[in-house]
Amino acid sequence: MEKRITSRAIIFCDNQIILMYRENSNRVYYTLPGGGLEDNEDLSNCVIREIKEELGIDIIPQKEIYYYEDSKSIHHYFTSKWISGCFGTGQGEEYEKDNIGGIYIPQLIDIQKLSDLSLVPQEIKIQLIEDIKNFGTEINHEKIIIKGNY
Repeated sequence: MEKRITSRAIIFCDNQIILMYRENSNRVYYTLPGGGLEDNEDLSNCVIREIKEELGIDIIPQKEIYYYEDSKSIHHYFTSKWISGCFGTGQGEEYEKDNIGGIYIPQLIDIQKLSDLSLVPQEIKIQLIEDIKNFGTEINHEKIIIKGNY
């Protein structure tokens, strides 16, 4: 089975971070916004497209800081800069009336509240909180490879 590859954005704005609130299959959690790589698309263009679809904003991916892999997927996490657009105006398939994937709500969350949230994957949450403690919102280290539960 081929693993799903995604690109995701870490976007800070005035001591807040953009997260996607999710409800599906009797589960409530948060994720960093982004989504699946399409055919003939590179990782940077994927995250740009996904953020426009999900959030309605334009970004510039700056640096891949996390590579996360588990038994089903590979996620690439990019620090990204919000350059234009109106937050919350996304028009992706997540918002279609008949979406069977559950509820998607983009939110700006105070970075001090991250530890209280069910942010998945857990390994990324732990690393992100540690990096915010060490670097604030200017995370700029070399890419960290994180293995999830297999």
